Amino acid sequence: MKILKHIFHLIPVIGLGYVGIFLYPEWLDSGYLDDWYPRIGVAVATYGGCLASLVWYIQNNKYF
Repeated sequence: MKILKHIFHLIPVIGLGYVGIFLYPEWLDSGYLDDWYPRIGVAVATYGGCLASLVWYIQNNKYF
């Protein structure tokens, strides 16, 4: 059961990391984010969410 808690809490880190590494550059190349404010918004949400989830997981790892 303990491994399921770790997997559940690492899903956002892995998912947002995938979006930031693979999908975000593809969206830029294909023109989906053609204005500056969607580019900034998606970058902040993707990379900020991934970093915040990772920090939260590291800080609360001792409680699992």
